Amino acid sequence: MSRLNIWAAAKMLERSYSAHSGTQSRLPILETEGHVEAVEIKREGLRTWTQGLTERGAHDLVAEVADASLLPQAEALLRNLAHYMTSDGVQVEAEETRAYGYWAVKVRDEQLGRFELWEYNSEATEFVAGVELTLEYWRDQHEVCQRYGGEFSPPQPNQLVVLSDGV
Repeated sequence: MSRLNIWAAAKMLERSYSAHSGTQSRLPILETEGHVEAVEIKREGLRTWTQGLTERGAHDLVAEVADASLLPQAEALLRNLAHYMTSDGVQVEAEETRAYGYWAVKVRDEQLGRFELWEYNSEATEFVAGVELTLEYWRDQHEVCQRYGGEFSPPQPNQLVVLSDGV
């Protein structure tokens, strides 16, 4: 996997979850398949967003990338979050941090009725607008697992991970 040691990422997520306890964080998002009824995914240029979450009592989401090849992953991320946000009893608040794979995304209340997705920079020192790294890492994680016939199972924030040579 490029650019980041998984162990360091797990520790970074652990710090993030510790810093955002209470309603600010929940268990990591798990990959899901399926369709969230009455929620559409829209796209214009390099911006992708949900439409219909507001009518269900949640904020719509906006994801932006700089690379058009990541648009399918941006849509999958939004579907994943929409599925989570429409689960019974879930209320996502502004500034909440969530794990996606082993990287973290944060929802920011930048527009009325919409949350924009932000991510850690490559050093995991501050959040920046967009989800480019998150989606690159997600794609790379799945490609490596597929290449070696492994199951994709991202670490929980409280787990330590050991990576073997050659991966």
